[in-house]
Amino acid sequence: MDQLYDYRARLLDQLESIPNEITRTVHAISPEKIHRPTQSDKMSPHQIIARLRNMEKHAYSARLQKIIAEESPSMETFPIERWEVEHYDPSESIESILNEYITIRHTELNLLRALSPHDWNRSGRHNTFGLRTVQWWAERSLEYATIQLRELRNA
Repeated sequence: MDQLYDYRARLLDQLESIPNEITRTVHAISPEKIHRPTQSDKMSPHQIIARLRNMEKHAYSARLQKIIAEESPSMETFPIERWEVEHYDPSESIESILNEYITIRHTELNLLRALSPHDWNRSGRHNTFGLRTVQWWAERSLEYATIQLRELRNA
């Protein structure tokens, strides 16, 4: 059990530290490149940050909150591409996007840190991924943020 507690503590530490890494990386990108697509992803750094924030807000954080609040909830896939067509705003400031992402992550961390060891195993059924736990969604959130950070570094 100690290994599991240690693993979850490291997971929380990584979830807490990645917004700072993303912020540092974004601030290192020159302003003229913020809206220029990266070579590997075809999305601009601005789009990458907006997508990261939107996935965190509408997918990962929403699912974590739902699983924690409800008993065995059902969850649908978040249609990020379709959502972006209607909601992406290229004029939104990078600082605004980053600040909202950091706030969302801070809220998630408060929820996760308050969980009992048993509550980390609470689960919900996703229409694509099947039955998944709080821990699995926290891991996916970190994995997604890490991938986006890698894309930003390529910018």
